[in-house]
Amino acid sequence: MSVMPAPNAPPELSLESLVKSFQLIKAQEEHYRSLRVEIELAISALIPGELEGTESREVDGLKIKVVRKLTRTLDEKLYFKNMYLIPKSIDPVIYKPSLDLKKLRAIETANPEVFAVCQKFISVKPAKDSVKVEEVE
Repeated sequence: MSVMPAPNAPPELSLESLVKSFQLIKAQEEHYRSLRVEIELAISALIPGELEGTESREVDGLKIKVVRKLTRTLDEKLYFKNMYLIPKSIDPVIYKPSLDLKKLRAIETANPEVFAVCQKFISVKPAKDSVKVEEVE
């Protein structure tokens, strides 16, 4: 395990040193995440509760909260076969518009006039950069 530089030490900013630091910290992060998940499971097992809901305990001046949830997914085919049986006013299914990025990019290239219209209702902002470092084979 490498020793981290002192907080006031000037960082070495070569690509090589940054990549080595990245790999070391990424490996540590994955290791500690795995340990954290194991500990969460053990804590959860020691604080029983319903399938959904929140259970709280206090230990050594710390409040521990275990939140349990169920994941629900929609089978669209079955929903469409049965949606007429549910009054619209209480239908629990919401459809939200979303962008088809593949079509949008095709329109940008093939049909600039339509793309200009699309730009009126689409906001664009940079996302967080993704960095991946892999061993070369």
